[in-house]
Amino acid sequence: MNNYVGDLMNAYYQCLNGNVTYGGQDVNVYGVGVAQDERFHYIHLRPESENDLSNKSSFVTSAVIVVDIYTVHEGSIDYSVVEDIDRQVRQLLFPTRTTTGLADASGMQITISKMENSVYLDGFNGTRHEYRKVTRFFNRINQLN
Repeated sequence: MNNYVGDLMNAYYQCLNGNVTYGGQDVNVYGVGVAQDERFHYIHLRPESENDLSNKSSFVTSAVIVVDIYTVHEGSIDYSVVEDIDRQVRQLLFPTRTTTGLADASGMQITISKMENSVYLDGFNGTRHEYRKVTRFFNRINQLN
């Protein structure tokens, strides 16, 4: 059985990176690490879990990828910003009801990808407000070889 979490993370990154904007400006997408000098809205991707669902006939992995949308606000929080970015993310990940925008890597096939749940967080770091939408996406992967 192969480990496809890295390939799945890459599929999410490739799908979203360079394709999400707000106010005409690109919304950066980061993997595990985020640039310390980031001052604009951004998306932070990270794997949350991985489970073996294999059976007698095939290797199957389930993995949860977290899409954490950070929005930054100098004054009061504009809640619509995070929803606009989230709407773009979902349109990219699920262009139609029966397809996903995620590319299969060599040797893997993503058979299910769906949104599980979201939570909202807000905070203030002394100079600016942050408002976040943290969404968990469940994925089922079949190993092809």
